[in-house]
Amino acid sequence: TEKLWAAINERKDMIGLITEVSFPNNMDWLAEVSGHLTPKRLKTQVDQLKGRKYPLFLSHMKPNFVDVLQKEVAAEGIKDYRILKVGEVLEL
Repeated sequence: TEKLWAAINERKDMIGLITEVSFPNNMDWLAEVSGHLTPKRLKTQVDQLKGRKYPLFLSHMKPNFVDVLQKEVAAEGIKDYRILKVGEVLEL
């Protein structure tokens, strides 16, 4: 993913980034083996985006964990994000 973040950092026309956060921090083992993110893992990825001036759109939250994921994302200090709802359509 380092190459992906480097390519994104080179772009000057980014208007948003859709990514996922699926499992709470206490399920890091499951996130790792399944290739998904926890809020803590998301934070380490977001920190690689230099000078980000566009919103993050978060998707793929497991329904059982939505409340805890919202709290953990906020606690990580991630700025300018929005949690997408099932079926929501974005016009960018």
